Amino acid sequence: MAMITGSSCDNATSPINITSTATKCTSICKYKYKYAISDCVLTNDGDYLGIQATQKGNNVYFNNAIYNVVGARIYTPSLHTYNGTHADG
Repeated sequence: MAMITGSSCDNATSPINITSTATKCTSICKYKYKYAISDCVLTNDGDYLGIQATQKGNNVYFNNAIYNVVGARIYTPSLHTYNGTHADG
């Protein structure tokens, strides 16, 4: 899944290979979300399903940064690999 925020990511690198690790996450990588109740507009764009929120107030907190989420995309197959393998979506 790709997250679409109100602005572009300055240091975006994609796709990446996400690997397993035994390292415990410290406070900098904490993930917290606060989504508002919202209707969504879904579009089938061939290799991804686009999801656009119609309401504001959808925030994600990660790595000490706040992101205002306005939509998301679910790609098939996945953009990223997980331990070298693409996921179905």
